[in-house]
Amino acid sequence: MGDWLWRASAAAAGRLVAWLIITLFTAAGLTVAMRASWEYLRGAPWPVLLPVCFGVLAMFLVIAFLVAAYLYSPIGPGIYGSKYLLWYKSSIRKVSWNFAQVLGGSSGAGHPVVIHTFQAEFKVNWGEGIAPKRAFLECKKTGARQDVLLSPLDSYVKAEAVAFVPSGRWFQCQSPFGGMTKESFFQKYDGFRFVFEYDDKVFSRRFSRRELEEWMARFWRYSNRGPEAKGTLRVG
Repeated sequence: MGDWLWRASAAAAGRLVAWLIITLFTAAGLTVAMRASWEYLRGAPWPVLLPVCFGVLAMFLVIAFLVAAYLYSPIGPGIYGSKYLLWYKSSIRKVSWNFAQVLGGSSGAGHPVVIHTFQAEFKVNWGEGIAPKRAFLECKKTGARQDVLLSPLDSYVKAEAVAFVPSGRWFQCQSPFGGMTKESFFQKYDGFRFVFEYDDKVFSRRFSRRELEEWMARFWRYSNRGPEAKGTLRVG
C-alpha cells in the first residue's frame, strides 16, 4: 500500500488532471481519460481498487436506470405510448410507424377501459412508395388473427386491395375489436404481433401483454383524472 502511494507521485496525479482538462471537450477525450485513469490505477492494491470498481459500476447502474426510466415514460401528456416507440417513427427507416396510441378505447367516470381498435400510422420515407400485400394481427398463444385495414383514400380496406401507397405523407391503419373489456381482450389476445408485408419485405412488431396492460392502466388514469384546478376572482 505504501509503495503504491509513493509511486503515485504528485507528478503522475498532475498529468492525469492535465489530460482530463485538455481533452474534456474533444472527441477523443473519453478514451484519453480512461487510458490515463487506467495507467494511474493499474498498480493499485485491492483496498484502493475495489472502491473504484464499485463506484464505476454504481455510476453505470444509475445511468442505465435513468435511461430506462426516460425510455419507458409516456411520450407526452395524455399519450400512453412509451418513448422507446419513437424509434419506429424515425425517418431513417424505409417505413416509419407511429405507435403512440396503439389501442383505441374508452373510459371515464371510473368505468373500466373498453378496447375498440388497434390503430397506428405509417409513412413511406424513401422512393416513390410501396405496394402493400398483407397486414394483420396474430396471437400464436391463442390462435387469434384478424386483418389490419389501411386507409389510402377515404375509407379503410384490406391491404391486398391497395395497389400503391405514395411516400411523403402519413396514412392510418386500424383493426376493430368491437368493444372488448380488458379481461375478454386478453382471453383472445394475450399480447399480439402486428405484421405488415409490402413489396418483398416484412415488418413486424410484437406487443407484449405487459406493454398492453401498462398502456391500458395509463389510459384509465388519463381518462379518469379529476377536474383541473382553476383560478378564482376576487369578490367585491
